[in-house]
Amino acid sequence: MLVSRSLFLLVAHFSAGLILPLLLLARDEFGPTFDRLVLATAGLLVLGAVWFEPTAREGAAAFFRGEWGGGNLATFLFLVVGGASLLAAAYSPRSREVWIGAIGGVAMVAVALDGAAFTGPVPLPGLGWILHPFSAFSGALVLGTGWVAMLGGHWYLVNPTLPIEPLVRLSRVAHGAIVLRGVVAVGAVAWWWFFFDPAAANWGELLDGVNTFLLGRLLLGIALPFGGLFLVVAAARIRSTQSATGIMYFTFLFVLAGELMAGYVLIRSGIPI
Repeated sequence: MLVSRSLFLLVAHFSAGLILPLLLLARDEFGPTFDRLVLATAGLLVLGAVWFEPTAREGAAAFFRGEWGGGNLATFLFLVVGGASLLAAAYSPRSREVWIGAIGGVAMVAVALDGAAFTGPVPLPGLGWILHPFSAFSGALVLGTGWVAMLGGHWYLVNPTLPIEPLVRLSRVAHGAIVLRGVVAVGAVAWWWFFFDPAAANWGELLDGVNTFLLGRLLLGIALPFGGLFLVVAAARIRSTQSATGIMYFTFLFVLAGELMAGYVLIRSGIPI
């Protein structure tokens, strides 16, 4: 349960976050092949995540049985996003922005509903529950923009004459996304620290072994990518695309590790970092 749910949070939310960043690119900047690759990747990954995670698979079945709770609805919307993404990748519709906006919007709703429905063993007290969907949304955004920016950097290896503005744009948005992720994570930790009720749960047991992951998530998963993305933007602005792509590659690996640790902490303690 712990491993499968952590991987689901990572893969499903990452897949959903891949779609909206395409709106930062015009149709002719990276070309329709780039759109198809991103949409096909999102569709396959999100459908695979739902299929292989037992809780999500049961949630989809429950939705079709008429049990329309938030978590079941989120799983159904993930299925819709997966199917629509594959359809758009196959046919590359002319109304590109409408399709991407609609699919990306549904994907973000699914992520937020999933974040609100799955709050771990002990939800944050009071209004702290609001941080769960915000945490899920910001996590999907930073994963999606980071991967699209990294893939965009590889596009320059094939066609060095591409304009540099799209890569700079993607890098800046990825930088903003990691800032938002950090604000939400710190806010969640602060809310838990000041408002949790020690009598509400056995916190000693829940936090056993989590402190290391908590620290690693904040340092390796947020602070280090924040600094790395400064270098990515600087390298992109001077058109050093190979350097920007290389730095983005390692930065994204740290983001990926950070989100995996965040999922583990959430499942063990209920803190949405």
